[in-house]
Amino acid sequence: MVKRACDNGMRESSALWFGGVLLGIGVGWYIFSSVDLSQNTMAWLFIILGAGVILSGLMRWISPGSPFNRLGGSIAGGLVIALFMTQGFSFISSFSGTGGWGPYTAQDIKTFTGASTEPGVYFRVDNINGPVTVSTWDRNEYEVTTVVKARGFSQNEADQNLARMTISMNKDVVGGKQQLILTYDYPSTPNPPYSVEVTVKLPSSSRIDLNLASSNGYITLTEILNGGTISLLTSNGRFTFTNVSADTITGSTSNGGVEGRVDARVMDVSTSNGPISLAITGSVSGSYDLSTSNGAVNISTPSSAGYRVAARTSNGVVTFDLPNLSYSRNTNTDKSAQTTGYDSFAVKLVIDVSTSNGNVRIGPAGTTI
Repeated sequence: MVKRACDNGMRESSALWFGGVLLGIGVGWYIFSSVDLSQNTMAWLFIILGAGVILSGLMRWISPGSPFNRLGGSIAGGLVIALFMTQGFSFISSFSGTGGWGPYTAQDIKTFTGASTEPGVYFRVDNINGPVTVSTWDRNEYEVTTVVKARGFSQNEADQNLARMTISMNKDVVGGKQQLILTYDYPSTPNPPYSVEVTVKLPSSSRIDLNLASSNGYITLTEILNGGTISLLTSNGRFTFTNVSADTITGSTSNGGVEGRVDARVMDVSTSNGPISLAITGSVSGSYDLSTSNGAVNISTPSSAGYRVAARTSNGVVTFDLPNLSYSRNTNTDKSAQTTGYDSFAVKLVIDVSTSNGNVRIGPAGTTI
């Protein structure tokens, strides 16, 4: 009898523990898939673990020997699993800095400037472990500033690593377009001990083409109202568009959201873990293809355009807050529709959205999902 009671107690305790893990995963997935935590993942990790320890301690104090004592820890474990599943593993880089190359840092700031009188400007960078920010100003000149940090296990090693990094600006004029290419030269290693923050200012009067790539860093574009072709690529970082207008915007990121205000003839942007929240200006007809794996999608749209819209989600609800729609597909998770009299509108917007985990809303600003 004693053995049977003990076995039953162990089974009950194991069931409570497993149920707590599942509860934590479910709650965490619901919360974390709707927000971008890629910049604060470690803080959330410590908050969850600390809360689990406190909860377990309180339960042991209130009811010693109760099988519920393990519930707090199991829920915290489930939350941590959900955090990894929805936000990816960017916390590793944020915890160890630039690849775990030691606590010592050496820093250098370089600024490249010059006249920019051509009608077009093309800027390209393949950055390493850091953000890239591009904006415009009312000057016929460019300014590119880099903040370089090198790490090491001693200050001497950090200084030596910094000395091995060379940054240069290649300049040329081709077909009435000024080409600016920022290049890095450093020893090839599997885990370079460098991080570079790049800040770019270009003439607002020029037609701007961008080819921006980075690793472990966000990309921000601000007040680019005469954009041509904009290509973006990063990992562990978000895309932010502040009043950006361009012919073509393409971008891919992981572990980061997509947000801002845009106007494009073609926009094709995807992220693997993060929400999408965009306001489409709609001054010109355009096609928008937006996708994420884990995150809600909220697209604000102008009221004066005609629409062809399609959206899909696996776990969530799709909502179109647009007038005069004729639906060809209409379920909670999968919708496709077109504005009545679509061909008569001066501005026509084609929007295609997909996500795996999160709600989708397309409609005028002022309401949220």
